[in-house]
Amino acid sequence: MTTTTATRRGYLAHVTRVSGMAGAAVLAPAGALALAACGSSEGGASPRATNHLAGTIEFWHWGTSYEEGFQKLADEFNNGHDGARVNRTMPAGYDDKIQVSIAADSGGPDAYMQRGPQHKQWSHDGLGIDLSGYLAKDKAAAADMTKMHKVFAEYYHYQGKLYGVPWDFSTISVAYNVNDMRARGLTPPAELGTKWDWDTFTEYAKKLTPGDGSHYGVDANPGIEIGYYNWVAANGGDFFAKDYKKSVASAPRFVEAVEAYTALAHRLAVSPPRAWKSERTKGLAHAAHLLSQGMVSMQTAGDWFFRWYDKTPGFEWDIAPMPYAPQTRKTASIANFRGLVIAPTSKNKELAWAWIANLMTRGVQDRVPDLFGEVPARMDSIEAEYLNSAKAPSPTHRKLLKAAIDATHALPAHPLIPRPEFNAAVVAVNEVYDGTRPAREVLTEIEQKLNVLIGGGV
Repeated sequence: MTTTTATRRGYLAHVTRVSGMAGAAVLAPAGALALAACGSSEGGASPRATNHLAGTIEFWHWGTSYEEGFQKLADEFNNGHDGARVNRTMPAGYDDKIQVSIAADSGGPDAYMQRGPQHKQWSHDGLGIDLSGYLAKDKAAAADMTKMHKVFAEYYHYQGKLYGVPWDFSTISVAYNVNDMRARGLTPPAELGTKWDWDTFTEYAKKLTPGDGSHYGVDANPGIEIGYYNWVAANGGDFFAKDYKKSVASAPRFVEAVEAYTALAHRLAVSPPRAWKSERTKGLAHAAHLLSQGMVSMQTAGDWFFRWYDKTPGFEWDIAPMPYAPQTRKTASIANFRGLVIAPTSKNKELAWAWIANLMTRGVQDRVPDLFGEVPARMDSIEAEYLNSAKAPSPTHRKLLKAAIDATHALPAHPLIPRPEFNAAVVAVNEVYDGTRPAREVLTEIEQKLNVLIGGGV
């Protein structure tokens, strides 16, 4: 059993910060939190019983790109279960509203889609229940769970318990302008295999940059998900030690990766300054247009960029994996592991489980690429649908996204650090990208800040 007092204290403190609620209202769900922390029978013992489902549950998600697909799936589920209903909602102020409604035990979701980086901290704070008991008694769902992406499935465990099930994620790669490669006589990156490493990537960026500030060889994003952390993970670095007891952001492998990546902007000038990029993207529907409209020749991109490339008439593009680290010979792809969670305050956990177990099935997961434009959590669905060029003809070398899937790492997160506080602690990497401070100095400072936030440890 985890220490309920510590969990509850951290949770209530955070809810108080985001809501300003009076103490009496905030203290409402203490029993629910204690049960969740202990893995109570309420939270994990009831199996899915689809023949006897009744009542209504509220399912919450964020993201307009999810609305139509989740509504379709909810309608199909409701039509197949007389007397049971799933109401789909996308509330404003999503993250805060989940925390406040669970704290007040009123007006919240029964089940919800969770952002991957919040999973560890929200599980620690009791915002989901242990699903191990449900999975143990639901043999069909247990079989579905074995088909999930292994790293994804392991990520949704916390202190030996399952606090959510995998739903979908994304891939990160390098997209490039095929005609620019041809014009400069460069072998397409998709054809280079593991020779497509940091050094080759950098040389290509140099050759594709005229040097007059009008065009850049690559848009190397300064952020974490589609930027420098892909190089850090490929090089064997991490923000935190495996036991989460301290930050290790100043470790040599971490520093080396950040130095090599940010040098593209501040020292080599082959990736645009942040101000240049901000100015050029004003009025554009998406940052993908930096590549599709010819302002850069390559771009570190999530697969959500792809539809924007395809919308540009006559634009010929392709992808390669994020470049391989010279020391480890590995690539990496940083993913937001979006999961499905049951709230501890749900009054109909049986129906909530039946709903999320339904979303784990092959029949639903096969439809994730088409309905949502994302990578399904199941490996068999990934192979049959996401990587199937007959069903998704672009990019030409779509099969190379298998390298990203096999090298997927979760976005960095810590069970004691709320996401906004983590983001505030690490934003100084932008200063390294800008060339105003050295990487080692900044990463040492970040490490110290993160260790303060960790405090007494987990």
